[in-house]
Amino acid sequence: MTRKISGSLALFLLVLTAPIHAGSKNSFWAQTTFIKGAASCRTAGQGAASPLKLGMVLHQGDTVTVDKGGSVSFLLNDGSILVVRPETPVVLGEPARKSGPPLADVAKNLTQTLLARQGDNPMMKHIGGLRAEGKNIALAPTRTKVRMGKLVFVWLPKPPVQRFVFTLMGPDGMLYETTVSGTRTEVPPDKLAPGSTYYWEVRDAAIPDSVVTLGSGTFGTLDRNAEEKVRFLESTIAAAASQIKDADDFTASFLTYQISRENGLSLDALLALGPMIAGHPENEELLHWRSDLCKEMELDPADIPLLLSR
Repeated sequence: MTRKISGSLALFLLVLTAPIHAGSKNSFWAQTTFIKGAASCRTAGQGAASPLKLGMVLHQGDTVTVDKGGSVSFLLNDGSILVVRPETPVVLGEPARKSGPPLADVAKNLTQTLLARQGDNPMMKHIGGLRAEGKNIALAPTRTKVRMGKLVFVWLPKPPVQRFVFTLMGPDGMLYETTVSGTRTEVPPDKLAPGSTYYWEVRDAAIPDSVVTLGSGTFGTLDRNAEEKVRFLESTIAAAASQIKDADDFTASFLTYQISRENGLSLDALLALGPMIAGHPENEELLHWRSDLCKEMELDPADIPLLLSR
């Protein structure tokens, strides 16, 4: 038997803010945020079904079928989450209107990042490593935006160097410098300003006044509006995640990844992918997203474990 489900039957409400770009603000869409087991979808008006993929966007009238033992979660355009259980085909329908301001007016469209890479995450031109000898050992943050707060910088070892001089420079020149024996350091939050671009480098402390850079990178900070938006979205995701009963459902991590991606927080997006890939190492889509991020930030995937403990 086929049953029709509307957004009013969603398990919980996740309110997200930003204009909708995928069609008119009243058009219905559902983006796949989690898949367990085998699932397929059939576009309305077409006979053949195709495998459901993570990040895929469906519309009103499309049919979702989940095999025994599986589960699929969707983010709907009204901001709610719909979980589809197995063995009964579900026809996606127009979400029901609720009292108060139309939720469609405050629903965040999280489809653009994954569906269209063109113009996604415009990155600053990377000027790091121009004076480096050999491989640029800077790991993070490079070619990404970061949030305000305490910031951890990570780089690779460079034998036989035992101590590094770390320097942070901003729009007005040098902001911070320290000497460390390890391959990471923390910078106090008062050294950064919202909406600014920064350059950092590490040099061999055994060579005083050396101009040879062993590793370097650039990054930018979110402006205040973007910072507030991300903070609000994270709080709504946390509230929603507390109501998900399936421990394997990584919808919250998926949304955190996508919000980070949309706001240029590439390093945060990479870290959000970590637990998703650990739980689903066979998911080719997740591996593809990780590969994209590594290319953007010039990271070797083999070096990712060094960042997970940052």
